[in-house]
Amino acid sequence: MTKTYLFFLLLLSMSTGFTIDKPMIELRGAVTSGEEKLEGVSITIYSENYEVVVQQRVTSASGKYEKIELAMGETYVMEVAKKGYIPKRIIIDSKEGFYEDDTPMIVPMNIPFELDRAKDFRKKRAIKSKTFFIGKIKIDPSTAGLMPDMQFTSAQREIYLSHSKKK
Repeated sequence: MTKTYLFFLLLLSMSTGFTIDKPMIELRGAVTSGEEKLEGVSITIYSENYEVVVQQRVTSASGKYEKIELAMGETYVMEVAKKGYIPKRIIIDSKEGFYEDDTPMIVPMNIPFELDRAKDFRKKRAIKSKTFFIGKIKIDPSTAGLMPDMQFTSAQREIYLSHSKKK
């Protein structure tokens, strides 16, 4: 009788499924260099202090990466890298201003990246450093979704471009 009851409970839990009740970020995007779609680009999501690799993907022949799911309410570092190119990192801050009850269950975010060839840059060490971020994504207080932090991103872009040989 006890075995039958346990089996029934197991079967019931499997048939109802387990759902995640915490809002999730769903990242997608493409990586290019000029007009070229870059295949084989490593997309790595780290915890805030690089302590844990949360997820990894590699871009397809069309340069796209698909459906990287992350829990809202955390801060992440997203790194996009390919040999011969300057890696780019952004901060995804879904912690500051996060109110679970106000946030949609799925927060979609399309993040395209354009990588530059390393040979087109001087003083690369500063912008290749794990402490340099080309941009930041933060919570949009009006929608509880995510949006670029334009002030941070614009300032970082100026620093990045100051290292280019193409000025």
